[in-house]
Amino acid sequence: MNLILKATRFNRALCISGALFFSYSCASRSVQPWNLRDIHSLDAHVLNTKQWLKKYQGENKDLQKLLIKEMNRYKDEDFRIYERLEYLSVRMEAALEMIKKKTTAQAKLTTRIKRSPKLAVFEVKQAADPDTAKQDKNGKKRGFFKRREKKDKQDKDEKKKGFFKPRKQRNKQNPEPAVSGSDKAASIRSDLEANSINIIETQAVYLESRDLMIELFDQEDMRLVFIRDQVEKWKHQLNELRYKRAQLQPRITTFHGRLNEALFQSAESVYIQKIINASKIIEEYEKEMNAFEKYVQSPSPQVTVIFEAGNLDRRRRVVKELLKCATVVTCSGIETERDAKRWVCDEVKRRKLSMDAEAVQALIARTGKDLPRLRADFERLVIYASGQATIGRTDVEAVVGPAVLQDNWEITRAIVQGKADVALREVALLFNAGVVPQQILGQLGWCVRERLASSKVKAAVDALYRTDLALKSARGDGRIVIEQLVLELCGVRRDLRRG
Repeated sequence: MNLILKATRFNRALCISGALFFSYSCASRSVQPWNLRDIHSLDAHVLNTKQWLKKYQGENKDLQKLLIKEMNRYKDEDFRIYERLEYLSVRMEAALEMIKKKTTAQAKLTTRIKRSPKLAVFEVKQAADPDTAKQDKNGKKRGFFKRREKKDKQDKDEKKKGFFKPRKQRNKQNPEPAVSGSDKAASIRSDLEANSINIIETQAVYLESRDLMIELFDQEDMRLVFIRDQVEKWKHQLNELRYKRAQLQPRITTFHGRLNEALFQSAESVYIQKIINASKIIEEYEKEMNAFEKYVQSPSPQVTVIFEAGNLDRRRRVVKELLKCATVVTCSGIETERDAKRWVCDEVKRRKLSMDAEAVQALIARTGKDLPRLRADFERLVIYASGQATIGRTDVEAVVGPAVLQDNWEITRAIVQGKADVALREVALLFNAGVVPQQILGQLGWCVRERLASSKVKAAVDALYRTDLALKSARGDGRIVIEQLVLELCGVRRDLRRG
Protein backbone atom coordinates (compact mmCIF):
# COMPACT_ATOMS: atom_id res chain seq x y z
CA MET A 1 0.00 0.00 0.00
CA ASN A 2 2.81 2.42 0.88
CA LEU A 3 4.56 1.72 -2.43
CA ILE A 4 1.34 2.44 -4.31
CA LEU A 5 0.85 5.72 -2.42
CA LYS A 6 4.46 6.79 -3.09
CA ALA A 7 4.12 5.96 -6.80
CA THR A 8 0.84 7.86 -6.95
CA ARG A 9 2.43 10.86 -5.23
CA PHE A 10 5.35 10.80 -7.74
CA ASN A 11 3.01 10.62 -10.71
CA ARG A 12 0.92 13.45 -9.32
CA ALA A 13 4.05 15.54 -8.88
CA LEU A 14 4.92 15.03 -12.54
CA CYS A 15 1.37 15.86 -13.62
CA ILE A 16 1.29 18.98 -11.46
CA SER A 17 4.67 20.13 -12.81
CA GLY A 18 3.38 19.69 -16.37
CA ALA A 19 0.21 21.54 -15.49
CA LEU A 20 2.28 24.38 -14.06
CA PHE A 21 4.25 24.66 -17.31
CA PHE A 22 1.00 24.66 -19.30
CA SER A 23 -0.60 27.31 -17.08
CA TYR A 24 2.48 29.53 -17.39
CA SER A 25 2.43 29.40 -21.19
CA CYS A 26 -1.31 30.16 -21.26
CA ALA A 27 -1.36 32.85 -18.60
CA SER A 28 1.84 34.67 -19.57
CA ARG A 29 -0.10 36.92 -21.93
CA SER A 30 -1.88 38.66 -19.09
CA VAL A 31 1.13 39.02 -16.78
CA GLN A 32 3.58 41.85 -17.15
CA PRO A 33 7.27 40.91 -16.84
CA TRP A 34 9.75 42.63 -14.59
CA ASN A 35 10.43 46.28 -15.36
CA LEU A 36 14.12 46.02 -16.31
CA ARG A 37 15.68 49.43 -16.88
CA ASP A 38 19.29 48.49 -16.19
CA ILE A 39 21.45 45.82 -14.60
CA HIS A 40 20.78 47.25 -11.13
CA SER A 41 17.02 46.79 -11.45
CA LEU A 42 17.63 43.19 -12.57
CA ASP A 43 19.82 42.58 -9.50
CA ALA A 44 17.09 44.02 -7.27
CA HIS A 45 14.41 41.74 -8.75
CA VAL A 46 16.62 38.66 -8.43
CA LEU A 47 17.45 39.53 -4.81
CA ASN A 48 13.78 40.09 -3.93
CA THR A 49 12.84 36.75 -5.49
CA LYS A 50 15.57 34.95 -3.55
CA GLN A 51 14.34 36.49 -0.30
CA TRP A 52 10.74 35.52 -1.14
CA LEU A 53 11.85 31.99 -1.92
CA LYS A 54 13.85 31.67 1.31
CA LYS A 55 10.89 32.91 3.35
CA TYR A 56 8.33 30.54 1.87
CA GLN A 57 10.71 27.57 1.68
CA GLY A 58 11.14 27.77 5.46
CA GLU A 59 7.40 28.18 5.91
CA ASN A 60 6.66 25.20 3.67
CA LYS A 61 9.23 23.07 5.52
CA ASP A 62 7.43 23.67 8.83
CA LEU A 63 4.07 23.14 7.13
CA GLN A 64 5.11 19.74 5.76
CA LYS A 65 6.04 18.58 9.26
CA LEU A 66 2.54 19.47 10.48
CA LEU A 67 0.87 17.91 7.46
CA ILE A 68 2.46 14.49 8.01
CA LYS A 69 0.39 13.84 11.13
CA GLU A 70 -2.83 15.25 9.68
CA MET A 71 -2.46 13.37 6.38
CA ASN A 72 -1.85 10.09 8.19
CA ARG A 73 -5.01 10.66 10.20
CA TYR A 74 -7.13 11.58 7.20
CA LYS A 75 -5.75 8.65 5.22
CA ASP A 76 -7.62 6.38 7.62
CA GLU A 77 -10.64 8.58 8.37
CA ASP A 78 -11.43 10.50 5.16
CA PHE A 79 -9.39 9.60 2.08
CA ARG A 80 -11.00 12.41 0.07
CA ILE A 81 -9.48 15.07 2.33
CA TYR A 82 -6.18 13.17 2.30
CA GLU A 83 -6.06 13.33 -1.51
CA ARG A 84 -6.88 17.03 -1.46
CA LEU A 85 -4.16 17.81 1.07
CA GLU A 86 -1.66 15.72 -0.88
CA TYR A 87 -2.52 17.51 -4.12
CA LEU A 88 -2.10 20.96 -2.56
CA SER A 89 1.10 19.94 -0.81
CA VAL A 90 2.70 18.59 -4.01
CA ARG A 91 1.51 21.63 -5.93
CA MET A 92 3.17 23.99 -3.45
CA GLU A 93 6.44 22.02 -3.50
CA ALA A 94 6.46 21.99 -7.32
CA ALA A 95 5.84 25.74 -7.38
CA LEU A 96 8.78 26.40 -5.06
CA GLU A 97 11.05 24.18 -7.14
CA MET A 98 10.01 26.01 -10.31
CA ILE A 99 10.69 29.41 -8.72
CA LYS A 100 14.10 28.19 -7.60
CA LYS A 101 14.91 26.97 -11.10
CA LYS A 102 13.84 30.17 -12.81
CA THR A 103 15.60 32.36 -10.24
CA THR A 104 18.82 30.45 -10.87
CA ALA A 105 18.38 31.01 -14.61
CA GLN A 106 17.86 34.74 -14.03
CA ALA A 107 21.01 34.89 -11.89
CA LYS A 108 23.04 33.17 -14.63
CA LEU A 109 21.75 35.61 -17.25
CA THR A 110 22.65 38.48 -14.91
CA THR A 111 26.23 37.17 -14.63
CA ARG A 112 26.41 36.80 -18.41
CA ILE A 113 25.32 40.39 -18.95
CA LYS A 114 27.87 41.66 -16.44
CA ARG A 115 30.67 39.75 -18.19
CA SER A 116 29.66 41.14 -21.60
CA PRO A 117 29.03 44.85 -21.04
CA LYS A 118 29.01 45.51 -24.80
CA LEU A 119 25.66 43.69 -25.12
CA ALA A 120 23.07 46.44 -25.22
CA VAL A 121 20.40 44.45 -23.39
CA PHE A 122 18.83 47.39 -21.60
CA GLU A 123 19.31 50.11 -24.28
CA VAL A 124 16.15 51.84 -25.42
CA LYS A 125 15.46 51.75 -29.16
CA GLN A 126 15.94 55.17 -30.70
CA ALA A 127 14.57 56.67 -33.86
CA ALA A 128 16.45 56.39 -37.19
CA ASP A 129 19.70 58.36 -37.37
CA PRO A 130 19.26 61.71 -39.04
CA ASP A 131 21.06 62.54 -42.27
CA THR A 132 24.69 63.17 -41.40
CA ALA A 133 25.64 64.72 -44.71
CA LYS A 134 27.43 67.95 -44.20
CA GLN A 135 26.49 71.06 -46.06
CA ASP A 136 28.97 73.42 -47.70
CA LYS A 137 28.75 77.14 -47.83
CA ASN A 138 26.28 77.06 -50.76
CA GLY A 139 23.97 74.72 -48.82
CA LYS A 140 24.75 71.58 -50.90
CA LYS A 141 25.10 68.19 -49.23
CA ARG A 142 28.47 66.55 -49.65
CA GLY A 143 28.15 63.61 -47.24
CA PHE A 144 26.38 61.42 -49.81
CA PHE A 145 29.34 61.36 -52.16
CA LYS A 146 31.74 60.63 -49.31
CA ARG A 147 29.66 57.64 -48.12
CA ARG A 148 29.40 56.29 -51.66
CA GLU A 149 33.13 56.57 -52.18
CA LYS A 150 33.83 54.80 -48.90
CA LYS A 151 31.42 51.99 -49.75
CA ASP A 152 33.06 51.39 -53.16
CA LYS A 153 36.45 51.15 -51.51
CA GLN A 154 35.18 48.56 -49.00
CA ASP A 155 33.71 46.43 -51.78
CA LYS A 156 36.99 46.50 -53.69
CA ASP A 157 38.95 45.41 -50.61
CA GLU A 158 36.59 42.53 -49.99
CA LYS A 159 37.01 41.27 -53.56
CA LYS A 160 40.75 41.33 -53.21
CA LYS A 161 40.65 39.43 -49.97
CA GLY A 162 38.36 36.83 -51.48
CA PHE A 163 40.66 36.26 -54.50
CA PHE A 164 43.76 35.60 -52.43
CA LYS A 165 42.05 33.23 -49.95
CA PRO A 166 43.70 29.82 -49.65
CA ARG A 167 42.05 27.10 -51.71
CA LYS A 168 41.38 24.94 -48.65
CA GLN A 169 39.53 27.76 -47.02
CA ARG A 170 37.47 28.43 -50.19
CA ASN A 171 36.59 24.75 -50.47
CA LYS A 172 35.18 24.63 -46.94
CA GLN A 173 31.46 24.71 -46.62
CA ASN A 174 30.10 28.08 -45.76
CA PRO A 175 29.29 28.14 -42.01
CA GLU A 176 26.03 29.44 -40.63
CA PRO A 177 25.92 33.19 -40.39
CA ALA A 178 27.09 34.46 -37.00
CA VAL A 179 24.58 35.99 -34.65
CA SER A 180 25.04 39.70 -34.28
CA GLY A 181 25.32 41.43 -30.91
CA SER A 182 21.87 42.94 -31.21
CA ASP A 183 20.34 39.48 -31.77
CA LYS A 184 22.08 38.11 -28.67
CA ALA A 185 20.85 41.04 -26.60
CA ALA A 186 17.30 40.52 -27.84
CA SER A 187 17.49 36.80 -27.04
CA ILE A 188 18.76 37.45 -23.49
CA ARG A 189 16.08 40.06 -22.89
CA SER A 190 13.42 37.66 -24.15
CA ASP A 191 14.66 34.97 -21.74
CA LEU A 192 14.66 37.45 -18.88
CA GLU A 193 11.07 38.44 -19.56
CA ALA A 194 9.88 34.84 -19.97
CA ASN A 195 11.56 33.75 -16.73
CA SER A 196 10.16 36.72 -14.83
CA ILE A 197 6.63 35.91 -16.06
CA ASN A 198 7.08 32.30 -14.97
CA ILE A 199 8.26 33.40 -11.54
CA ILE A 200 5.29 35.75 -11.04
CA GLU A 201 2.82 33.10 -12.16
CA THR A 202 4.38 30.43 -9.94
CA GLN A 203 4.29 32.68 -6.91
CA ALA A 204 0.57 33.18 -7.52
CA VAL A 205 0.10 29.40 -7.79
CA TYR A 206 1.87 28.82 -4.47
CA LEU A 207 -0.15 31.47 -2.63
CA GLU A 208 -3.39 30.20 -4.16
CA SER A 209 -2.64 26.64 -2.99
CA ARG A 210 -1.80 27.99 0.43
CA ASP A 211 -5.16 29.78 0.69
CA LEU A 212 -7.01 26.67 -0.51
CA MET A 213 -5.33 24.63 2.22
CA ILE A 214 -6.42 27.17 4.85
CA GLU A 215 -10.01 26.98 3.56
CA LEU A 216 -9.88 23.18 3.64
CA PHE A 217 -8.87 23.16 7.29
CA ASP A 218 -11.56 25.75 8.06
CA GLN A 219 -14.17 23.40 6.63
CA GLU A 220 -12.92 20.74 9.09
CA ASP A 221 -13.24 23.18 12.05
CA MET A 222 -9.47 23.58 12.28
CA ARG A 223 -7.29 26.66 11.94
CA LEU A 224 -4.10 26.78 9.90
CA VAL A 225 -2.37 29.97 11.09
CA PHE A 226 0.72 31.54 9.54
CA ILE A 227 2.32 33.86 12.06
CA ARG A 228 3.74 36.25 9.46
CA ASP A 229 0.29 36.87 8.03
CA GLN A 230 -1.10 37.57 11.49
CA VAL A 231 1.55 40.11 12.49
CA GLU A 232 1.85 41.83 9.12
CA LYS A 233 -1.07 44.16 9.79
CA TRP A 234 0.23 44.80 13.31
CA LYS A 235 3.45 46.20 11.84
CA HIS A 236 1.50 48.84 9.94
CA GLN A 237 -0.58 49.67 13.01
CA LEU A 238 2.58 49.97 15.13
CA ASN A 239 4.15 52.34 12.61
CA GLU A 240 0.98 54.44 12.60
CA LEU A 241 1.02 54.63 16.41
CA ARG A 242 4.67 55.66 16.40
CA TYR A 243 3.91 58.38 13.89
CA LYS A 244 0.97 59.67 15.92
CA ARG A 245 3.06 59.59 19.09
CA ALA A 246 5.80 61.59 17.40
CA GLN A 247 3.20 64.18 16.40
CA LEU A 248 1.87 64.38 19.97
CA GLN A 249 5.29 64.62 21.62
CA PRO A 250 5.63 68.43 21.38
CA ARG A 251 2.19 68.90 22.94
CA ILE A 252 3.03 66.41 25.72
CA THR A 253 6.26 68.28 26.46
CA THR A 254 4.37 71.57 26.67
CA PHE A 255 1.79 70.01 28.98
CA HIS A 256 4.46 68.66 31.32
CA GLY A 257 6.12 72.05 31.49
CA ARG A 258 2.88 73.82 32.41
CA LEU A 259 2.02 71.08 34.93
CA ASN A 260 5.38 71.51 36.68
CA GLU A 261 4.87 75.24 36.84
CA ALA A 262 1.42 74.79 38.39
CA LEU A 263 2.48 72.16 40.94
CA PHE A 264 5.81 73.51 42.10
CA GLN A 265 5.28 77.25 41.99
CA SER A 266 5.32 77.32 45.80
CA ALA A 267 7.76 75.58 48.14
CA GLU A 268 4.91 74.93 50.57
CA SER A 269 2.74 73.18 47.99
CA VAL A 270 0.99 69.95 49.03
CA TYR A 271 2.44 68.17 46.03
CA ILE A 272 5.99 69.10 47.03
CA GLN A 273 5.39 67.75 50.53
CA LYS A 274 4.09 64.48 49.10
CA ILE A 275 7.10 64.16 46.84
CA ILE A 276 9.45 64.86 49.76
CA ASN A 277 7.71 62.22 51.89
CA ALA A 278 7.85 59.70 49.06
CA SER A 279 11.55 60.42 48.61
CA LYS A 280 12.20 59.78 52.30
CA ILE A 281 10.33 56.45 52.13
CA ILE A 282 12.37 55.44 49.08
CA GLU A 283 15.59 56.36 50.87
CA GLU A 284 14.64 54.23 53.88
CA TYR A 285 13.73 51.38 51.58
CA GLU A 286 17.11 51.67 49.82
CA LYS A 287 18.90 51.54 53.18
CA GLU A 288 17.00 48.39 54.18
CA MET A 289 17.77 46.77 50.83
CA ASN A 290 21.46 47.63 51.14
CA ALA A 291 21.57 46.11 54.64
CA PHE A 292 19.74 43.01 53.39
CA GLU A 293 22.15 42.70 50.46
CA LYS A 294 25.13 42.86 52.81
CA TYR A 295 23.60 40.11 54.98
CA VAL A 296 22.97 37.94 51.94
CA GLN A 297 26.58 38.29 50.85
CA SER A 298 27.86 37.14 54.28
CA PRO A 299 25.05 35.37 56.23
CA SER A 300 25.46 33.97 59.71
CA PRO A 301 26.37 30.25 59.59
CA GLN A 302 24.28 29.48 62.72
CA VAL A 303 21.05 30.91 61.32
CA THR A 304 18.72 29.57 58.62
CA VAL A 305 16.53 32.21 57.03
CA ILE A 306 13.54 31.16 54.93
CA PHE A 307 12.09 33.62 52.40
CA GLU A 308 8.66 32.97 50.96
CA ALA A 309 7.99 34.87 47.76
CA GLY A 310 5.92 34.71 44.61
CA ASN A 311 7.24 35.89 41.28
CA LEU A 312 10.63 37.51 41.76
CA ASP A 313 12.04 40.21 39.51
CA ARG A 314 15.29 38.51 38.56
CA ARG A 315 16.63 41.69 37.02
CA ARG A 316 17.09 43.38 40.40
CA ARG A 317 20.50 43.34 42.01
CA VAL A 318 19.33 42.13 45.42
CA VAL A 319 17.44 39.22 43.84
CA LYS A 320 20.53 38.21 41.88
CA GLU A 321 22.62 38.22 45.06
CA LEU A 322 19.97 36.20 46.88
CA LEU A 323 19.77 33.56 44.15
CA LYS A 324 23.55 33.17 44.20
CA CYS A 325 23.64 32.28 47.90
CA ALA A 326 20.23 30.72 48.58
CA THR A 327 18.85 27.25 47.93
CA VAL A 328 15.70 27.70 45.84
CA VAL A 329 12.78 25.34 46.42
CA THR A 330 9.94 25.75 43.92
CA CYS A 331 6.54 24.90 45.40
CA SER A 332 4.29 25.01 42.40
CA GLY A 333 0.62 24.10 42.60
CA ILE A 334 -1.42 21.84 40.38
CA GLU A 335 -2.14 23.51 37.07
CA THR A 336 -3.34 20.59 34.92
CA GLU A 337 -5.02 17.22 35.42
CA ARG A 338 -1.72 15.60 34.49
CA ASP A 339 -0.09 17.32 37.47
CA ALA A 340 -2.90 16.07 39.72
CA LYS A 341 -2.46 12.52 38.45
CA ARG A 342 1.30 12.74 39.03
CA TRP A 343 0.69 13.97 42.61
CA VAL A 344 -1.67 11.07 43.40
CA CYS A 345 0.71 8.48 41.92
CA ASP A 346 3.62 9.92 43.90
CA GLU A 347 1.61 9.78 47.13
CA VAL A 348 0.55 6.18 46.46
CA LYS A 349 4.15 5.20 45.75
CA ARG A 350 5.47 7.03 48.82
CA ARG A 351 2.98 5.30 51.10
CA LYS A 352 3.60 1.94 49.41
CA LEU A 353 -0.07 1.52 48.49
CA SER A 354 -1.84 0.17 45.43
CA MET A 355 -4.48 2.10 43.50
CA ASP A 356 -6.22 1.28 40.24
CA ALA A 357 -5.87 3.62 37.27
CA GLU A 358 -9.66 3.99 37.14
CA ALA A 359 -9.68 4.95 40.80
CA VAL A 360 -7.01 7.62 40.18
CA GLN A 361 -8.98 9.04 37.26
CA ALA A 362 -12.22 9.05 39.27
CA LEU A 363 -10.51 10.84 42.17
CA ILE A 364 -9.12 13.56 39.89
CA ALA A 365 -12.47 13.94 38.12
CA ARG A 366 -14.22 14.55 41.45
CA THR A 367 -11.64 16.84 43.09
CA GLY A 368 -10.34 18.69 40.04
CA LYS A 369 -7.16 20.79 40.33
CA ASP A 370 -7.90 21.97 43.89
CA LEU A 371 -4.83 20.72 45.78
CA PRO A 372 -6.20 21.19 49.35
CA ARG A 373 -9.35 19.27 48.48
CA LEU A 374 -7.37 16.61 46.62
CA ARG A 375 -5.11 16.11 49.64
CA ALA A 376 -8.04 15.95 52.08
CA ASP A 377 -10.07 13.53 49.93
CA PHE A 378 -7.01 11.35 49.40
CA GLU A 379 -6.44 11.14 53.17
CA ARG A 380 -10.07 10.10 53.74
CA LEU A 381 -9.78 7.57 50.94
CA VAL A 382 -6.66 6.02 52.48
CA ILE A 383 -8.37 5.72 55.87
CA TYR A 384 -11.51 4.25 54.31
CA ALA A 385 -9.59 1.64 52.30
CA SER A 386 -7.09 0.73 55.02
CA GLY A 387 -6.47 -2.98 55.13
CA GLN A 388 -7.41 -3.50 51.47
CA ALA A 389 -4.93 -4.74 48.93
CA THR A 390 -5.92 -2.15 46.32
CA ILE A 391 -7.93 1.07 46.32
CA GLY A 392 -10.63 0.76 43.67
CA ARG A 393 -13.11 2.98 41.90
CA THR A 394 -15.94 1.92 44.22
CA ASP A 395 -13.93 3.17 47.20
CA VAL A 396 -13.56 6.59 45.56
CA GLU A 397 -17.28 6.78 44.78
CA ALA A 398 -18.14 5.83 48.38
CA VAL A 399 -15.96 8.48 50.03
CA VAL A 400 -15.33 11.33 47.60
CA GLY A 401 -18.24 13.41 46.36
CA PRO A 402 -18.05 14.97 42.92
CA ALA A 403 -17.81 18.68 42.31
CA VAL A 404 -21.35 19.99 42.04
CA LEU A 405 -22.44 22.91 39.96
CA GLN A 406 -25.10 24.33 42.28
CA ASP A 407 -24.48 26.91 45.01
CA ASN A 408 -23.31 25.06 48.11
CA TRP A 409 -24.36 27.96 50.36
CA GLU A 410 -27.97 27.93 49.18
CA ILE A 411 -28.84 25.39 51.92
CA THR A 412 -27.46 27.73 54.58
CA ARG A 413 -29.43 30.70 53.29
CA ALA A 414 -32.62 28.62 53.06
CA ILE A 415 -32.29 27.36 56.67
CA VAL A 416 -31.63 30.85 58.03
CA GLN A 417 -34.67 32.18 56.17
CA GLY A 418 -36.81 29.15 57.17
CA LYS A 419 -37.46 28.07 53.55
CA ALA A 420 -37.76 24.31 53.98
CA ASP A 421 -38.73 23.64 50.34
CA VAL A 422 -35.62 25.36 48.99
CA ALA A 423 -33.37 23.61 51.53
CA LEU A 424 -34.80 20.16 50.68
CA ARG A 425 -34.35 20.81 46.97
CA GLU A 426 -30.68 21.70 47.45
CA VAL A 427 -30.15 18.61 49.62
CA ALA A 428 -31.68 16.47 46.88
CA LEU A 429 -29.29 17.99 44.33
CA LEU A 430 -26.32 17.16 46.56
CA PHE A 431 -27.44 13.57 47.03
CA ASN A 432 -28.07 13.17 43.30
CA ALA A 433 -24.54 14.45 42.65
CA GLY A 434 -23.14 11.71 44.90
CA VAL A 435 -22.30 13.75 48.01
CA VAL A 436 -22.20 11.54 51.12
CA PRO A 437 -24.39 12.36 54.17
CA GLN A 438 -21.38 13.06 56.41
CA GLN A 439 -20.31 15.94 54.15
CA ILE A 440 -23.77 17.52 54.26
CA LEU A 441 -23.85 17.10 58.03
CA GLY A 442 -20.57 19.02 58.34
CA GLN A 443 -21.97 21.89 56.30
CA LEU A 444 -25.13 22.00 58.38
CA GLY A 445 -23.01 22.03 61.55
CA TRP A 446 -21.16 25.10 60.29
CA CYS A 447 -24.53 26.74 59.59
CA VAL A 448 -25.68 26.08 63.17
CA ARG A 449 -22.47 27.45 64.70
CA GLU A 450 -22.14 30.56 62.56
CA ARG A 451 -25.52 31.62 61.21
CA LEU A 452 -28.39 30.60 63.50
CA ALA A 453 -29.74 32.91 66.17
CA SER A 454 -28.59 32.23 69.73
CA SER A 455 -32.09 31.27 70.79
CA LYS A 456 -32.16 28.40 68.32
CA VAL A 457 -28.62 27.07 68.80
CA LYS A 458 -29.36 24.71 71.72
CA ALA A 459 -32.15 22.86 69.92
CA ALA A 460 -30.17 22.78 66.69
CA VAL A 461 -27.13 21.27 68.46
CA ASP A 462 -29.33 18.55 69.94
CA ALA A 463 -30.70 17.77 66.47
CA LEU A 464 -27.15 17.60 65.06
CA TYR A 465 -26.12 15.23 67.85
CA ARG A 466 -29.06 12.87 67.20
CA THR A 467 -28.38 12.91 63.45
CA ASP A 468 -24.69 12.14 63.98
CA LEU A 469 -25.56 9.14 66.19
CA ALA A 470 -28.09 7.91 63.64
CA LEU A 471 -25.56 8.04 60.80
CA LYS A 472 -22.81 6.32 62.79
CA SER A 473 -25.11 3.57 64.05
CA ALA A 474 -26.67 3.13 60.58
CA ARG A 475 -30.18 3.56 61.94
CA GLY A 476 -32.33 4.33 58.94
CA ASP A 477 -31.49 5.71 55.50
CA GLY A 478 -28.88 8.47 55.51
CA ARG A 479 -30.83 10.66 53.11
CA ILE A 480 -33.99 10.52 55.24
CA VAL A 481 -32.01 11.32 58.38
CA ILE A 482 -30.47 14.42 56.75
CA GLU A 483 -33.83 15.58 55.42
CA GLN A 484 -35.34 15.27 58.93
CA LEU A 485 -32.48 17.37 60.29
CA VAL A 486 -33.08 20.06 57.65
CA LEU A 487 -36.76 20.20 58.53
CA GLU A 488 -35.94 20.58 62.23
CA LEU A 489 -33.45 23.38 61.52
CA CYS A 490 -36.04 25.19 59.42
CA GLY A 491 -38.60 24.82 62.23
CA VAL A 492 -41.12 22.85 60.11
CA ARG A 493 -40.75 19.47 61.80
CA ARG A 494 -41.17 20.98 65.25
CA ASP A 495 -44.37 22.65 64.16
CA LEU A 496 -45.59 19.34 62.74
CA ARG A 497 -44.91 17.64 66.11
CA ARG A 498 -46.93 20.30 67.91
CA GLY A 499 -49.81 19.90 65.50
